[in-house]
Amino acid sequence: MVSNIDQNVDDVSRSTGRLSYSVYAVVGWVSLVTVAMAAVAVVTVLRRRRSVPVDASVADETQREWTRRSLVSVDEMTTRSSSPTQVISVSE
Repeated sequence: MVSNIDQNVDDVSRSTGRLSYSVYAVVGWVSLVTVAMAAVAVVTVLRRRRSVPVDASVADETQREWTRRSLVSVDEMTTRSSSPTQVISVSE
C-alpha cells in the first residue's frame, strides 16, 4: 500500500513537471506571437504615416494627366461626329 502511494506521488510529480513545461511553452509561444504582432503593427503604422502626406507635385501631375485625358476624349468625340461644323468647347 505504501509503495503504491509512493508510486502515485512519483507519477503525479512527473506529470506536474511535464505540465509546467507545457505551460511555459504555451506562455512562450503566446509571448512570441504577441511581440511579432506588435512589431507588424508598428511597422504598418510607420509606413502609413510616411505615405500620408501627398506631395503637391504628384497631385499636380495627376491633375494634368486627368485633364490631358479629358481633352483627348473631347478631341476624339469631335473628330467622330458626323457634322464637321460642330465644335465642343471647354471653359474653366
